[in-house]
Amino acid sequence: MNISIETITSGFDLVEKLVIVLGKTRQQLLGDPEAARQKLGEVISTLEDHFNGIYEPVATFLALPLDDPACLAENEKKLMAWEGGAIGSLTVKADFSCRQIAQIYQEHLDRWFNRVLRKENQELKDMKDIFNQLSGSDVHFYHLIGQLSYLLQEESSTIRKLLESNQASARAYQLELRRKWMPKLQNCSSLLSDLNRLKLEYYNR
Repeated sequence: MNISIETITSGFDLVEKLVIVLGKTRQQLLGDPEAARQKLGEVISTLEDHFNGIYEPVATFLALPLDDPACLAENEKKLMAWEGGAIGSLTVKADFSCRQIAQIYQEHLDRWFNRVLRKENQELKDMKDIFNQLSGSDVHFYHLIGQLSYLLQEESSTIRKLLESNQASARAYQLELRRKWMPKLQNCSSLLSDLNRLKLEYYNR
């Protein structure tokens, strides 16, 4: 299976597009008293949970203090957990949440967007495209988190084996992964910040 950090973060562009469209339509959506606004907040909160599910294990993996002898046992414990597919259980939650997003869109948001954004043709079209993809298999967080679990299994196994023979090689391998993955991780962190801000806006008004 050929999986890279680029494969796993393929859903980022879609959520970035959602953040942009919500910025363009902020006045119309937040200015409308429709209860569906809270449902949009619920969707945003779900997306934030999924991005946390990607960000947290990757950030922890890249920050493991492999050159600290005092952390050897704890490092080994975490690496073995990832190697055993520890985050795979998140795929069940992701699958359920994607179906929830589809249901919320069909029952609440589609009608609301059609009414509030009826004069914003491009933004309305963009919103429909985004939610159709979020609800479908093209950018399915179930698959993304499953792929992340597989990638961490592979890389944890590699580092754990290197630690058994050459600590310096294990550290060098981790630093190379950090160089490759950090831009995507920073992108994920930025999206988490945007999603948290939007969640508070739609939940608290």
